Amino acid sequence: MKRFLAGMALVILAGTFSPRAFALEPVTVTINSVSSTMTVRGLDISSHTATSIVITTAPLYRQACVQNLSTTDWLACGDNVNVSTVTTNNLMGVIVPAAATVATATTPICFSVVAGNHFYCRTSSVTATSRAVVIRGR
Repeated sequence: MKRFLAGMALVILAGTFSPRAFALEPVTVTINSVSSTMTVRGLDISSHTATSIVITTAPLYRQACVQNLSTTDWLACGDNVNVSTVTTNNLMGVIVPAAATVATATTPICFSVVAGNHFYCRTSSVTATSRAVVIRGR
């Protein structure tokens, strides 16, 4: 009888705790809150195959910022290896615009990255690669 009562008490107590009471709030991570960063200068981003801007997943990067150095082509970035530069495609990535001039670079655009996963960019150029500065943070 004691086991039955103890079991019922556990069931009643378990029912009183709502999963929403313990839900984590969404957090937007910025480059200022990461513990360390690593910059890769002059990364060539291809149009034929998407380029992983995380490069290696071992350090468990949580954020990547991309600055487009090209003055003619924009970049499309997303978490899918099939990220597209075609605006009518469902896998169209976030656009990182081309720099206005060689001396005036664009502001880096930062993306939250799931730790241990890749994040991909592809250039809008169909014949050449685009250069970009990538800052990764963990």
